[in-house]
Amino acid sequence: MFALLASLFVVAAGEPAAGPPALPDAEVTRYLRTGELSEWGNAFRMVEQGMSRAQTGQGIVGSATTPRIGETPEQVRARGEKMIAEGKAMVARAQPSLARLRALATTRHAEQTKTVALGLDLVQTEWAYTLNLVAIRFQKLARDSGFAQVHLVGAVTQLADGKVGAAPALAAGLREAWVKVDPKGLAPAPAAGYAFLVNSAEATTAFAKDWKKPGGARQVAVAWAEVYPLAADGSVALLVVNLADAHTLRLVGCEVALTTFGPAELHAKPLTGAFALKDERNLLRRLVGTAEALASFDRDASPLGVALLRYVHLRKVGLPVPAAEALAAVLGGDPALPEKMRLAWKVAPAPLADDPVTKAKPSPYSRAFAVDAVPAGAKPVEVGQLLLRIDMPAAAPAPAVPATPVKPASK
Repeated sequence: MFALLASLFVVAAGEPAAGPPALPDAEVTRYLRTGELSEWGNAFRMVEQGMSRAQTGQGIVGSATTPRIGETPEQVRARGEKMIAEGKAMVARAQPSLARLRALATTRHAEQTKTVALGLDLVQTEWAYTLNLVAIRFQKLARDSGFAQVHLVGAVTQLADGKVGAAPALAAGLREAWVKVDPKGLAPAPAAGYAFLVNSAEATTAFAKDWKKPGGARQVAVAWAEVYPLAADGSVALLVVNLADAHTLRLVGCEVALTTFGPAELHAKPLTGAFALKDERNLLRRLVGTAEALASFDRDASPLGVALLRYVHLRKVGLPVPAAEALAAVLGGDPALPEKMRLAWKVAPAPLADDPVTKAKPSPYSRAFAVDAVPAGAKPVEVGQLLLRIDMPAAAPAPAVPATPVKPASK
């Protein structure tokens, strides 16, 4: 495993003991600031010099019986013992700094690796309203990001077998909502439709046969939608809409909404819920800025779990998110690109547990996923559970029946 990734996963070997575990000295410097690093280096050198002086003194004491010109054995032994004492004193002077900096680094490590929950609260909204709201938000995002063109390239839905299939009605509905907000908000679709065309001889991907490739980032964006039915009658669904840079194939926007599947009727009382990744070791935030930050998603991973994890990566952590695999799933084609990922994410369905506080059973609309990080050439590392919780509306209490007045018995 790469040295940096190994340090990020340093606590993954087992459950930590009570209290922050002591860090090895090789890891301490990762959590020290500039002035502290200088103090650590000076103290460490003092320890090395003290140990070296003490060892030299021990050697002299051990050779005191060897005859010397001008020195008696007692004088030789005294000189050696003095060097030993000086060496021990140097080590003792350095220990307070080392102990303080070790404790400081351990505290910071514990703070940076503590469990965090990353996600979004959800309130169910009507289908048409949801599409309009997404269109408004994405038009603003594209405008603020400097994109001159936005192409709505397609939409998919999760089928009963767990795979994804084309959802032309969703694409048409989102296009209609988008154009209603701004008639010029979307670029016209090509006559032959959109596709995902990868040419190994070129650095960028084409999205149509006559596609005019942008010259750089922040020029052309591509949008697509995904809908995940959570109820067979369409009354509960999760809508995920994404925006990516067509040049870099990096996600720049993601919206998740709890709605219905198409114009199905809402529940009498709209549902609420949330989804959150319980990152047991705060791994995602520690990946920011590292070579492992840009990671792929396992092709066998749950589509819904991957969609939610993409949102967490982009919106809650700020990790770069590659969009090639998702776009290939929408448009078909090979997502393989000439960039090498040093980390992959596995997202697999997991059993749902009762609420730890209320002991309530999970609703039939809730889902749970186990998330693992898989470094290249290494074993998977458990990250935590990604839970989509949809709460059932509380049953309305039975109306109070007024008591029938009882007439007093006649005397």
